[in-house]
Formats: sequence, C-alpha cells, structure tokens
Amino acid sequence: MSLFGKPKAFGLYLADSILYLLEVKGGAVDAVTSAIYLELPSGLIQKGLIMDQTKLAEVIRRAYTEAGPKPPHTHKVVSCLPDAQTYTHHFTLSREINKDDLADAIYEEAIKALPLDLDQAAWDYQILPGSDNGYEIFFSCASAELVEIYEQTFNLAGLELTVLEPEVVTLSRALVEATTLAPDQGTAIMNIGARSTGLIFIDKNGLQLSVTIPVAGQAFTESISKKLKIKTDEAEKLKRHQGFADRITAQALRPAIKPLIEEFKRALAFYQGKTLKKVSQVYLSGGSSALPDLTKTLQIALGLPVVLGASPYLIDGLEPHQIATVAGLAMRGRILSTGINFIAP
Repeated sequence: MSLFGKPKAFGLYLADSILYLLEVKGGAVDAVTSAIYLELPSGLIQKGLIMDQTKLAEVIRRAYTEAGPKPPHTHKVVSCLPDAQTYTHHFTLSREINKDDLADAIYEEAIKALPLDLDQAAWDYQILPGSDNGYEIFFSCASAELVEIYEQTFNLAGLELTVLEPEVVTLSRALVEATTLAPDQGTAIMNIGARSTGLIFIDKNGLQLSVTIPVAGQAFTESISKKLKIKTDEAEKLKRHQGFADRITAQALRPAIKPLIEEFKRALAFYQGKTLKKVSQVYLSGGSSALPDLTKTLQIALGLPVVLGASPYLIDGLEPHQIATVAGLAMRGRILSTGINFIAP
C-alpha cells in the first residue's frame, strides 16, 4: 500500500548496544526515505533502562541529523520498550458488560494478574476480534516512570515521542500479516536478542501470547566459552562464524539452547490448547537469530518450519531479520495507526 504525502512519524529502536532509525513512505523495498544505525556507547542503556539521558539524547540527535539519504521528514517518533520492561496479558470478558463499564472491568481483571502496581503504571489495551461470547482483550503496561524518562530523553533530542509500544506488538506487525492466516492457523516469532528471547504467538485475531526467556546470545557465548575453555571474545567469534554448523561448537551451544527449546514447547502447548489453533511456522528475528544452522537446528528440535523473519524494508549493511523491530515501528509511524500506546493522549 502506498502513501500519498509525507510519513507521519519515523521509527527509532533503542537496544542496549545499538540504535536503528527508519522512516518509510509505503510498503515496497524502495520506500525507505531515511535510515541509519549507530552503535551506542557502553552503559547508556541496560536492559531497556536509560542510564544517561543527556548522552543518549545526543546520540539520538546525531542519528536524526545524519540519517540518509535525508533526515526524517518529521520530528515525531514511534519507539518501543523491550520485553524485559513490559507486561502483557490476554484475557476474555463477558459480552454482558456494558461498554461504558468495560475500561473499569479491564483494569480490575488486569490488576489481578500483573505484578506491576497499575496506579504507578502506563497501560493500554486493545479489543481483539474474538468470539461472540466475550471481549478478547490484549492488555499491556509498563512503569510510568520509565515511560516518562523515554519521553524526556526524546524531548532533549528535540523530538516528540508520539507512540511508545511493547516490542512484541512491533515485531508482530513487521513479521506477520495476521489477516492472511487461516481461521485454524497460528504462527510464532522467536526474537533472540543479547540477554533474552521473546516468544510471540499470533493468529487471525491478533497477538495471543508472549513469553520472555532469560536465554539468548550472551548465554550462547558463555556456554561456548565454558565448554571449550576459551575467552569470551573468542567464543563470540566462534558463535557468529560457526554456530551450529560446526560439530564442536554445536555441542558447546546445546546446553544453552535447550531451555529455550523446552520453554517454546511449553508455550506452544499452552497456546494450541487454549486456542485450538495449530502453529504452522516459526519466524526468527533479533541480533542472535542468524547463527549458522540455527534455523535447521530449531526446525528439527521443534518439529516445525523455522525461517528468518524478513523485514519488508532494507537498510544498507544490515540483514532484513536484523531490522524487523525498527521496520515495525516505521510501519506504524507511516500513517500513525492506532494500537497499544503508553504515551498519554
């Protein structure tokens, strides 16, 4: 779908060690109007927490001015919070609840299930397509203080943070067109980052389940280092260059990947048991997802087709699966579509 006129906002993704900026004007590969990626100085962000607002704002401003072929058309930004800093909950409420009372009922249901004090949280929800018997609710929240810090940091950079959403929502938008799935079909995303892996299950009705596992790229490196008795930097190189394609490296990686596989199977069984939908494919994304023969290894272990998730856009020097998150942000920013947003209206 093409867009007439300028993009409404651009996407900016902040990881612990890197920044991605992407602005797009449509759905085609050649629709990128502005893009850049920068490595972040160590310590600016830790597990999604901003440790130095002033220095990070300087980097964001630099990214904005140096993005090419031209800086973004707007100062409005769409960004996201990582899985480690958000909570999500999917539940059903009776259709007998009056729509005027629905927000209060959602709040009361969420407060029972989530560990965060909702009075100290920024929260939002979506009503998903569902059965005639109830309202299907996707609820998400984050620390109100953290959301305020993100807003302040972007303001220091001279930008307006218009949308701040959970990363699981961003990835779902980038990698899966839910409306094209068959009524009895589901799909999954395995987002393997540096410190954690996010598991996301989606079907025609939208995002149904998300789980965060504290196993990812760093655990892979540590497993190689420990098993082969080598330094961390050497283990990192082996992980990236040999991965599961080398027998010795693969043996060293198996103890680290085992809990990820086991947790996926548990989440898969829960999702399929609850929805009665069968997952037909798993998409990989994230910086640690492209290890040699990882897709093959997971496909055998899970008994499901596993492929690298492909962003619909390209940034020079980066693979499509690496930019899935910022692509999802840019897609929302293109027309500023509705959805979960921690920024107060």
